Amino acid sequence: MYGNSYVVDGSGGYHWSSDTSTIVANGATVTSYVRSEKSSLFIFGYSTVGGTGIAEAIDNSLLIVVQSTVPVDPQALSGSDAWFDNINQPGNLFADSIAPINGSAWIHRGPTSNWMYFKNWQLFYQLNGDTGWTPVTSIDTNEVSNSLLANWNTHGLTSGTYLLDLRLADTWGNKVDAIKQVTLLPLILGVNEINNISNLNIYPNPTNGSFAVSFMSGNAEEVEIELTDISGKQLYLSKSIISEKGKNTITLNTVGMAPGTYICTITDKGNKAQKLIEVVK
Repeated sequence: MYGNSYVVDGSGGYHWSSDTSTIVANGATVTSYVRSEKSSLFIFGYSTVGGTGIAEAIDNSLLIVVQSTVPVDPQALSGSDAWFDNINQPGNLFADSIAPINGSAWIHRGPTSNWMYFKNWQLFYQLNGDTGWTPVTSIDTNEVSNSLLANWNTHGLTSGTYLLDLRLADTWGNKVDAIKQVTLLPLILGVNEINNISNLNIYPNPTNGSFAVSFMSGNAEEVEIELTDISGKQLYLSKSIISEKGKNTITLNTVGMAPGTYICTITDKGNKAQKLIEVVK
């Protein structure tokens, strides 16, 4: 049985596969239990378990959860197997940066399971509309659970819409692909010339220590430099810097800054130019 874009509100019990049946759910919203039982197969993909529901496999069944939102990780009981192949919702991703990708790639067996074991996973990307996939990681034989899959190096990539593919494989030769669409934003948010200030640059970028903010000034004038995180929380503010005519360089450091993407803003008489700085450890 195949179902697409439907809702199970729990009024009729849980949503399950049974006996030797196969269910493929796509785009479903379930507010009760999602369960495979007896000797069935349940593929729960691109869907959501809400409320107090959970996803579980019992008896001798197989449950495969792919790119879905679940309150807790799927469970494998008795002689069952549960797969979890999931790219967590990324935050803001930027071209020409190091973009952390989190998720899960594992296969869990119940205590009496005769099903397959976990073998490996690998992460790929492609520009939306292309046909080929480019590896982000090599093949990894270690399971990952709601943790960092990779730091995706997007240097040299243009901004636009991309697809990430998390490919999970078992010891029987089966593979499942979790596809997630992401948008790479331009690293430079605004490099418009502000009055007499131009050529804003940050280096090294990414950085794990100090970094330089350089810009060109047409005249000696007062500027302000601010450093914030993506949410807008201010980490640093330097007011009343008198720039010199020509190239100016100001050195800052990353003390107390967690790995991630930050916004450096330079202001001149109320006008702003911004550029992103990537902090790595």
